[in-house]
Amino acid sequence: MGNFCWSVYPRTNHSSIVKQTQKYLLGTRAKSEWQPNCVITITYRLMKNDNEKDRSLAAERFMSLQTSREEELKEIVTFASVLCGTPIALITMVGEDTQHFRISFGTSLEETPRAHAFCDHTIQQDGVMMISDTGKDDRFVENPLRKGEINVQFYAGAPLKTKDGLNVGSLCVIGHQPQILEPQQQQMLSILAKQVVSIFELEYSMKLLQEQYQQARENALKLQTFSESSGACQLLLDRNLNIIHFNKPLSDFMTDIHGMKMTSGAPIENYLGPDFKSEFLENVKRAGLGEHIKNENQLQHNDLKIWWQFNYAPVYNTDHEIVAIAYSAWNISELKNSQEEIIKREQALQTIAYMQSHELRKPVSSIMGLMSIFKANQYLASKEELMMLERAVDELEEKIQDMITHVNI
Repeated sequence: MGNFCWSVYPRTNHSSIVKQTQKYLLGTRAKSEWQPNCVITITYRLMKNDNEKDRSLAAERFMSLQTSREEELKEIVTFASVLCGTPIALITMVGEDTQHFRISFGTSLEETPRAHAFCDHTIQQDGVMMISDTGKDDRFVENPLRKGEINVQFYAGAPLKTKDGLNVGSLCVIGHQPQILEPQQQQMLSILAKQVVSIFELEYSMKLLQEQYQQARENALKLQTFSESSGACQLLLDRNLNIIHFNKPLSDFMTDIHGMKMTSGAPIENYLGPDFKSEFLENVKRAGLGEHIKNENQLQHNDLKIWWQFNYAPVYNTDHEIVAIAYSAWNISELKNSQEEIIKREQALQTIAYMQSHELRKPVSSIMGLMSIFKANQYLASKEELMMLERAVDELEEKIQDMITHVNI
């Protein structure tokens, strides 16, 4: 299912006219009773409602994206204007109700209602949409954008399709006089549109990766603070390694995981597993000699693997004699997982930085070289040159997709 977009010219009694038309379309008003004194343009949006929501959200996301490649986008728009011989060229993003001009050349307008947008028709298809004379197209003959500053008498637009298959907007050119684009010009407009999408998707992926990396660091710091201040298993032993005191987290852990009930006065060796016993006794011995030991280790508890941070410390009396050993253990498994996530993100950033500085250089150089040739030849290009440009764009897109894959590790 879809929805109707109504455009009524002139806009007098708009609500009444729309109601008449709705009744006519639904068969509840006879044709003889339906006599509107205006021109009505009804556009039926074919995209599904759930897909349209995703599409408009993606358009709004790219519209608000802060990018370091703004100048490159402006150069593409300028090149499109020169290529097609039009005074206006735009990168548009079609939102839920508004068409935004993300990058513009030749006009000071920043947005239009979606109901008036030529690009709203472009995003309903995959190829270039060209209207050589808008005054002869029933869909646009009364469109208010045919007048005023923008004065759309000619329009051609290539949809901006994301890797998810969503048409978020268009790269379009606008003329003040009717005209026709040659097939080569239309093909190059499509190639430039693909380049625009590649820039936006790469910039968004980099932004997402930076946010994920920052979030992982913040989570690690929070977990580290928590692990050092609460929830530790604590134990106090006398010099003969008998239990003086234990806290509730340790008691609960031994009961829930190992099915053992701890008792004050019992030898600690009764509760030590074979994979931990020798390490524990060695560290307790060192603490009994006045050394403070802190280490980490991963232990197997039945079917459960847990990363622990252990702390062994001597306890002194008022005569500065060692009378007991304090032991504490923190479960730092989440902290370790967060640290591993940070390492992965750092490696992904390093990989992307390498690809940006090395692997992207070849296709970008090819594209810029071909553009220089086109400019020198008055923007006329042979079929072979266009095929070379398309191959370079495809290679660049492949490299960018590889970089995006590293973001989704």
